[in-house]
Amino acid sequence: MSGFRVVGIEANPHLIPKLTERFSAEIEQKRLVIENVAVAEVEGEVELFIACGDKPQSSLTRRVLDLHNVPVTSTRVRGVTLSSLVQRHGAPVF
Repeated sequence: MSGFRVVGIEANPHLIPKLTERFSAEIEQKRLVIENVAVAEVEGEVELFIACGDKPQSSLTRRVLDLHNVPVTSTRVRGVTLSSLVQRHGAPVF
C-alpha cells in the first residue's frame, strides 16, 4: 500500500512558504499538494481577514476574528468552491 495523497488547503499566502518548507519531502514525493486558496461559496477573488498575533488565524468573516480582540489585516485571495477542488483532485477517501 502506497499511502494516501493529501490535499492541504491554506488561504493565508503568508503561511505557504513555511508549509512548503515543512512538508517539502511529502510534496516532492507527491503525497501532499498544498492549495493556496480559500474555500468559498463561489469562485473568484475574496477578502481574507488575518489576525495579527502569536497564533495564525484567518477567516472570510471578520467578526470571527474580532472575537479574539487582536488587530486584523486583510488581503485578497483566490476563492474556490469545494466542488471545484473535488473535480481537480478527486473525491476524498476517509
